[in-house]
Amino acid sequence: MKKLSVNESKLCSYQASILAHSIEFNCSSKIFLRRFFCSTYAQKMDDYEKHTFSYDIKDCYDELLNQYGKFTYGKKKFPEEVLYWLGYITRYMCINMKITSKQLYKTIDLNILINNYETYHTQNEEWIIDRVLENSKIDKESFDKIVKAKNILTRLWL
Repeated sequence: MKKLSVNESKLCSYQASILAHSIEFNCSSKIFLRRFFCSTYAQKMDDYEKHTFSYDIKDCYDELLNQYGKFTYGKKKFPEEVLYWLGYITRYMCINMKITSKQLYKTIDLNILINNYETYHTQNEEWIIDRVLENSKIDKESFDKIVKAKNILTRLWL
């Protein structure tokens, strides 16, 4: 398990705050999560070494509104503490597993994290990653190889 740097830890807390405050939008949490994880803002967070952030939640929301327009459908919202934890653990997973937010969203069923919040939020991050991969029926070793190959190919095409 990789120990987070000060900046990485700050980034995890920032994403946690973004997701926690998403309950202010007039849409369901699932809609917000999909849009956030697939957004250009999340891409910038993935490349945190190349970008600087104001760590102002409003900046993120403004960019999401510019990219997707108003969030005006869906009603079901997850509790704020679940969203906060989900934001922290998913950014931690992206950093540690060396995957993008979009890769995480398309590979990992976030419902596993949400539905197991009561059990998972008190565990260490590595244990959580192992359980999520196991529940997603993903072999960690194979997953690591696939991610490395995708990252190499992405770098070659840029």
